[in-house]
Amino acid sequence: MVYMERPPKEFDAGQPDIEPEELELKADTPVEMFFEDARVMAEAVIKAKKTLKEYLQKEPKLQKVLDTPQSSDKHAEGSRIAEHYQSILVSLELLENGFMDFDRASRGMDLEGFHEQWDATLEFINENREFMLTFAICHDLAKPDCLGIYAKDEKGLKLGFPGKRDFHKKNRDMSPKERDDWRNKYLELYEDFAMQHPDIKDDAKMQKAFFEEYGLSTTYVGHENITPENRAIIDRMCAEQGLSQEDEDLLIFSIQQHVSAYLSFEKGPADYAALVRLSREAGVDVRRAILSIQAGMLIDGIFGVRKWNDAGTGFMIATKAIKDFWQAERDYPEYEKEQAHKAAEQAILLRLRDVAAQTGLRGNDLIALGINPKLGMQKIIEVIYAAIRHDADLDRAALSAFGLTEDVIDKLAVKTDNAKEVYRELVANSNPFKV
Repeated sequence: MVYMERPPKEFDAGQPDIEPEELELKADTPVEMFFEDARVMAEAVIKAKKTLKEYLQKEPKLQKVLDTPQSSDKHAEGSRIAEHYQSILVSLELLENGFMDFDRASRGMDLEGFHEQWDATLEFINENREFMLTFAICHDLAKPDCLGIYAKDEKGLKLGFPGKRDFHKKNRDMSPKERDDWRNKYLELYEDFAMQHPDIKDDAKMQKAFFEEYGLSTTYVGHENITPENRAIIDRMCAEQGLSQEDEDLLIFSIQQHVSAYLSFEKGPADYAALVRLSREAGVDVRRAILSIQAGMLIDGIFGVRKWNDAGTGFMIATKAIKDFWQAERDYPEYEKEQAHKAAEQAILLRLRDVAAQTGLRGNDLIALGINPKLGMQKIIEVIYAAIRHDADLDRAALSAFGLTEDVIDKLAVKTDNAKEVYRELVANSNPFKV
């Protein structure tokens, strides 16, 4: 079979004058799974379609983005990214207009204990509407440039698609033409499959059936990176939306982090600390950076995504990532105190080692005094360091328990007294820590 180059499929924006009650809705899209007001939802869907149509006219590349395929194992909203974008814009409309409050969201997301974090995230969305719209349109601009397809089972492999390991080996060096060839092959196979199954009317169910038949998984490794072409689009959108340079810098940071942040926080506050560090290195406001990524996770990674349940009979809302994020944020202040304490203790230890080197109290020096290293050299050193740090007498009983003779302990006491003087002088000259 020869796979020909194909133009992007035109996005269906719907009839601009359609009435909400005339719009056929899917009752199991992420926000609709626990949203009962069909008219409000229909109006949000119509507005989302109009928004996409508006930006398609301004930015032609968006057509290719929306036509990029997605597989049901990762994005079960429908066969193209257009469905993902529409879900994001619908959720943004509902959140911004107060139709998705904490109580309603809690019905499907089990947000117990996170009311404060929800409110802060929602406040950021409402206070930064132009920013959030620009994020929604621009965050996945690189997906068609990074599209990869690999086979998870034998049938897909027999059609010539690479396995996961082979794909990742070749992905870095894959040319744009090769990506387009794989894309065209996938789309033609999908359309042939759809023609063979006219009984499946729902796009998401067709997407699922196709995946189950061929096991072909789409991926977009590196789509968080921003190419010059996509940066130009971002620049134009930021200018149109009246965003400041500070806002644009934050937007760039949020897009660059939106993949890793969604997958992080398994280490809790340690991962949160890493994001704080990255924010500072990027020169963006840390608090706004955190909130922008949380807001992006809400509209993109939760309300913008559908996941099939394990039985494959319905959908579930994937909320673990943002709850882990919020919990990490809650645990961060205590973690920061612990890390500061550890850093202070490490600085003191380094100073003690320096003093020991200057005053003949290193391990080799102790051996020269006749101390057998098998007696527990590390414990002996800890006793010496404690005396130096706290300007106290050596714990002779402890040293005797390690098998040191009185003669050796006396020699250590003399050296330790000398070391205490050196240590006091160092502390007086620097004194960044209380000791």
